[in-house]
Amino acid sequence: MGWQAIWLIFDYLRVKKTLIWRGVQVSNMRFMNPVKPTVETSLLIFLLLLTAAVYVFLAGHLNSNYHPVWSDEFLYFLNAKSSWLNGTLRAAFTCTGYGGKWFGSDTHGFAYPLLHTIVAKIAGWHNLNLIVVNLFFITMSVVISWLLKAFSLTEKLWISLFILLYPVTYIYSFTFMQECMHAFFGLAAGMLLLKIDASKQKKYIILFIVLMLFAGLFRALWPVWLCALIPLAANKKERIIYSCIFLAGLLVTFIFSQFITEQIPNILNNSLASMKSGAVTNGLHTITIHLIQNIMLFFFSSGGSVAYALIKLILVSSWIYFLVMAIQTKSKLHGAIVIPGLANFAMILLFNDVSGWREIRSLSPYYFFLIPFLVKGTGPVFRYMQLTVLAAIFMLTIPVTGFMVSTRDDLMEVNPEKMIAYKLISNTIENEKAILIKHPPPDYSADLLFLPLQNKNGKQIRYVLPWYKVTNMKYDYVFDKNTLTRN
Repeated sequence: MGWQAIWLIFDYLRVKKTLIWRGVQVSNMRFMNPVKPTVETSLLIFLLLLTAAVYVFLAGHLNSNYHPVWSDEFLYFLNAKSSWLNGTLRAAFTCTGYGGKWFGSDTHGFAYPLLHTIVAKIAGWHNLNLIVVNLFFITMSVVISWLLKAFSLTEKLWISLFILLYPVTYIYSFTFMQECMHAFFGLAAGMLLLKIDASKQKKYIILFIVLMLFAGLFRALWPVWLCALIPLAANKKERIIYSCIFLAGLLVTFIFSQFITEQIPNILNNSLASMKSGAVTNGLHTITIHLIQNIMLFFFSSGGSVAYALIKLILVSSWIYFLVMAIQTKSKLHGAIVIPGLANFAMILLFNDVSGWREIRSLSPYYFFLIPFLVKGTGPVFRYMQLTVLAAIFMLTIPVTGFMVSTRDDLMEVNPEKMIAYKLISNTIENEKAILIKHPPPDYSADLLFLPLQNKNGKQIRYVLPWYKVTNMKYDYVFDKNTLTRN
């Protein structure tokens, strides 16, 4: 029976047909399984249940001691907690002491603390709030795909599997990182683009624009995705309108990155500083060298991990697939699929650091954006290849993910001397003062979690974490070796 099932799957994969997708003749693209849908459906249900069981196992490690362990997680968690506790969007933890120019936010902006403050106002503050929000966005991603009538049962199973098997989903769902909401935004953007292409209704175009601008509150890159509308223009007038909307999106991205998030040393800020000082050539040279280095790292480095290389392979191969289809078919929809990917790759290679999973996290929303098109618009061979690679990554990374999740409830105690020093901070610091933590604790240390977020007057205490080499920092006190001294 097992060999028969394998033969049926193989027979399904080798069958080739040609059909019309949105009036464009495309090879090897199918919406339904014409051979043995029950075999495919049964296989997908089995894999989905198996994957769901792993998620349940990981969720079993969540408890009241579960806590952040990475530097970015501490920023998300503690600034959200401070926002809820003190009723302000001004970040308690920054890298410069200034924060963003408009709201005093950290490097992530004000929207994350605002969201988690709203959640805490409704449900109360708990250390698992951020995890619950992560799982909510992933659950909604699956639920929305099941509610849409545009997808068959088999297609909904495919979408669910692609969502849950993608490594960013299960790795970051159970951390305090905020990648899961961006996965949701990406999937929603893909669904809306399908609707726009199918119906041409303005309401879906407006929804797409609103979604990109709303998502842009959380990550500056999102408004750049408005470029997806340009290929869908029916005439020259629409093309001009969509181009103007895209340019406005670029302006929003620039404003967000320069005025809302905290300015820290990175390739974009360093290059802009050089250009402002008149050294335009130096600024362009810096960007060019950075681009070349990133290209080499992205395409010719595995980061010492097979899974890491496979994730990049699946991202690039998916984009190339639709690029080839766009060239072959001249389809407007295929063009709309490809252009946001090109914009994402360009922005990341130009201005981001291709290391430490940064590029994987930044590009993940684009993969979720592609999922509806991978299911609707690719042949069975390509889908099963994707599934095979995702399953391989899943098996390679789940042991590490399980260990990472299972050790997060091991909350290390802070030594008594440091706890006394922390109490002194809350009793000493005046209102509106900031403290430089001269030697920030490393990852997996609980020290930051015990720092007081309010002084004796019930006002916010702010801290400066010198994780970056910043020449100009603003602070009033220095905390070093359990001693607090005035600057």
